[in-house]
Amino acid sequence: MKIRNPGDWFIATIVVLCSAVLFSALALALSGTFLGRPGSVIYADSHDITGINLNSVVKYAGANAGLVTGVDILSASERKTLSDPRNTVRLTLSLDQSVPELPANIKASVSSETLLSEKFISLDAGDPFAEPLAQHSIIQGVTPTSFDQLVRNADAVMFGIHSMLGGASGTAGSLFLEVRGLLNDARGTLGEVRPVIAALKGVAEETQVMVSENRQPITRAISGLESTTVSLQTFANRGTQILANNEKNLTTAVTDLKVTSQNAKVATTYARILALRLAQNPSQLVWGTKTPPPLPTMQEILNAPKPLPQP
Repeated sequence: MKIRNPGDWFIATIVVLCSAVLFSALALALSGTFLGRPGSVIYADSHDITGINLNSVVKYAGANAGLVTGVDILSASERKTLSDPRNTVRLTLSLDQSVPELPANIKASVSSETLLSEKFISLDAGDPFAEPLAQHSIIQGVTPTSFDQLVRNADAVMFGIHSMLGGASGTAGSLFLEVRGLLNDARGTLGEVRPVIAALKGVAEETQVMVSENRQPITRAISGLESTTVSLQTFANRGTQILANNEKNLTTAVTDLKVTSQNAKVATTYARILALRLAQNPSQLVWGTKTPPPLPTMQEILNAPKPLPQP
């Protein structure tokens, strides 16, 4: 029989081979087969491993370190021989060859990055000064606290509080109602405060944007203000130094100015008296008088609060 189109047979063969490879990879993944030679194998006993399956990731101090390659449920007789009989599951942890030698006091715990993300086995860093962990050693796993368990515990606590306060009479029963009323009032207050918080958040965002847009002008203004402050400080220092250096000269000049002003006051007083007398009797400039009226003394002129002579 002659093959009409060899290309169809070739494509069909390739599809079958690819399907076989994918099926083999899926089978290895589901069976927990660790491809390649692991660096070390250790075991972890735990009370509960909810969320952990074959091929779950093992992380050491947050870094990927291997896979879970075995999940074995311990029998009752095996549990009796353990240091902690509450351990029910033993995990086989196959670590990569890049993982360094682990300390003997490490612990394994079920963890997750977020509430909805996949679970993984987290190995803490341990004490670097502890003895090294031997191959195929069994470490203790930390029991995880699940969200459902927290809800059940909280529900049990609330039911107990309700039974204790609601079933009591007198002050205890009214106290539960008052607490409930306070919680409702607090809820209403939070509802009123929420818009204020949102408005403050918007103002903060606008302020941040404004500062970001005007960062360079503000920086230049601050730099200019600093330069001006430095210049004023320098000018003040120079002025203080000039006053200190010329204090004696300034004191002398002020004293001389005071004496000059006193002399000018006496001279102008006498000139005013002469002008008044000549205005009243001009003939005395030619003929004079026998007995001229007395003139005020210099001390009287200096101590007079108003100009002399008084009208």
